[in-house]
Amino acid sequence: MKKSISIFILLFITNLIFAISPVTISVSTTPGNLSADIQNAGADLKTVINLTVTGNIDSRDFTTMRDSMLVLKTIDLSTVTIDAYSGTGGSNYNYASYSYAANAIPGYAFVTATSGKESLTSIIFPESLLEIESLAFSSCTGLTSISIPATVNIIQAYAFMYCTGLSSVSAQSTTPINLDLSMHVFYDVDKNNCVLHVPSTSLAAYQSANQWMDFFTISNDITTKQKEVSISNIKVFTNKNTVIIKDVTAGEYIELFNMQGTSLYKKKSFSNISHINLTDRGIYIIKVGSFSEKIMY
Repeated sequence: MKKSISIFILLFITNLIFAISPVTISVSTTPGNLSADIQNAGADLKTVINLTVTGNIDSRDFTTMRDSMLVLKTIDLSTVTIDAYSGTGGSNYNYASYSYAANAIPGYAFVTATSGKESLTSIIFPESLLEIESLAFSSCTGLTSISIPATVNIIQAYAFMYCTGLSSVSAQSTTPINLDLSMHVFYDVDKNNCVLHVPSTSLAAYQSANQWMDFFTISNDITTKQKEVSISNIKVFTNKNTVIIKDVTAGEYIELFNMQGTSLYKKKSFSNISHINLTDRGIYIIKVGSFSEKIMY
């Protein structure tokens, strides 16, 4: 009898330890379903430490990572596509309903009204990322390093404010992202000890660029291909109110989105050059297959 009780207790403790043990998980998901897909994979949101996501997500899934995954340390979103979303449940807790752009780390992604996600130590951004919105990583004091893809051309105000644990920032673009309109992107980051890594040919550009120049050590030790080479040979430029897309493969669909993720244009190309006429000034996203480019008119 005592032996049976001992075995029962041992099994109970083993199951209990297994149930609460932190896990590493890789999951494919669709927008708004990250929480359900992790649980369907047999994991407890509260115990996941290392997370790799594939598929498509939106701002609601950032809310899941921020609020429900209490000990989450590392996130790999390298092959993820971030979709636009308009509605409730997104990361911006200041609004009941809000519109979030595609291909952007949404505002307040990893910070609440009271604190940042202090458990987070690293994140690999999507290869298609275009923008990091305001306060996205504010007060993520455990974050030690970030690598900003060459595809990113906007970082909004306070994006990495109070990230006091940062020791390495890698900026992959040969042209420094213009931060003139983005206040205090790296506010309270220890720029005397945090090293800024930049492409080998871009040292002088970063040394003279607003906010980037504040890093005491700027190391030009990155050798990367530029986004137009690594993603596609497609070229996008504007002439007055016309967007011109060159070197497109005939038969590919060309799409135009506004910053709210609304599709404004979608047509199949019939030659290697296409034109889109714009009626309103603003910021737009051109997408051709896996290629995406942000333009301003």
